[in-house]
Amino acid sequence: MQSPQSPQSPIAKAAAFFLVVVALIPLTKTNATNREPDTFLFGYGTRVSLEQPALNNVLRVIKKTGFDWLAIDYAWQNHWPQQKAHPQWEQLDSFMAFAQDQEMSVMLSITASPSWAKGENGPLPQETANLLVTLLKRYPNTLQAVELFPGPNTVQGWGTEPNPREYVQLLSHIYQTLEANNLHVKIIVGGLVPLSGTESAPGDVNDLEYLKGLYEAQSTMRGSTPMPVIGLRLPRPVGDPGRRDSSQEVVIRHYEGIRQIMLDNGQKSNTIWITGFTWPSNFPGAPGPNTINQQTQWLQEAYQWISSQIYIGAAFFAPRVDSQESSDYTYFALQGLNPQISSAKPTGHTSLPTKHRLKFAPKFLPTLFPSKP
Repeated sequence: MQSPQSPQSPIAKAAAFFLVVVALIPLTKTNATNREPDTFLFGYGTRVSLEQPALNNVLRVIKKTGFDWLAIDYAWQNHWPQQKAHPQWEQLDSFMAFAQDQEMSVMLSITASPSWAKGENGPLPQETANLLVTLLKRYPNTLQAVELFPGPNTVQGWGTEPNPREYVQLLSHIYQTLEANNLHVKIIVGGLVPLSGTESAPGDVNDLEYLKGLYEAQSTMRGSTPMPVIGLRLPRPVGDPGRRDSSQEVVIRHYEGIRQIMLDNGQKSNTIWITGFTWPSNFPGAPGPNTINQQTQWLQEAYQWISSQIYIGAAFFAPRVDSQESSDYTYFALQGLNPQISSAKPTGHTSLPTKHRLKFAPKFLPTLFPSKP
């Protein structure tokens, strides 16, 4: 009996044809703003903060790694502390110009409302909507997405006790204001942060329960408040990227729990964006400082897991770059992510093939075409 692995078998021929088709897909930059779950495109992004040290090193790393998206943490209170004062645009203007020069789309993550834009229940809807109008008019082509107050399920992220209904009311007001001004931007809802037992604060809400609260509020409020993209942040993942989700620890595959709640609430057509993740502090079984080899392998595997999920539209890696030495270290670890990066890779490192999900299919061909005894 002919084996399925034989060159003459129909399954082997189908697999070979599949690989040929995949190889013909052009390598183009990805615009994730129109991504839906039935597309094979995936947006690679990286994250920076306007307050981040060694900004020149950060930009140096980003420029060499060819990401599609740049996510910028915008601490509102630091750049517009007084309502009647002129906002401080210099740093943000510089980053926006950099992104435009590199042909990168920008997602702005708005954090830390100033005192004049914050009430007892959280950020004030009208003031927040006015900020978005100002930003979209100032950066009409580069600013493609906005993440509203990442970590809203935490006291730190929301600025007071988290309240899903208040968040949905904020969304509703923003949508109305943008429509009245004929402005459009993709709103990333949440940027939910899984709670770690050692680092959660009093008043913080489990991210999965908070997401359920968002959908409940959405269903009971008058009018339409779309939530097409749910954001998820994984600031302190542990273990290997393929490790299954756990209620005790934060892992990369925590997105599976988010997705299940989306499905339970009839949100199959909506997507998840992982708006921030980084390396574990220490890799399993590897005491001491992480090595470049460990970081490279972990990052490649993490992106393989994330990008193979058709319902995830983009993922933003947050490198730790606080000195010249660490920027060089990070650059070598990131080189494997993109075929547009210099071909001078460390020996033994393999690169992720492309920004198209289909390119990951050969890794999963044993699943698509299982062997039979």
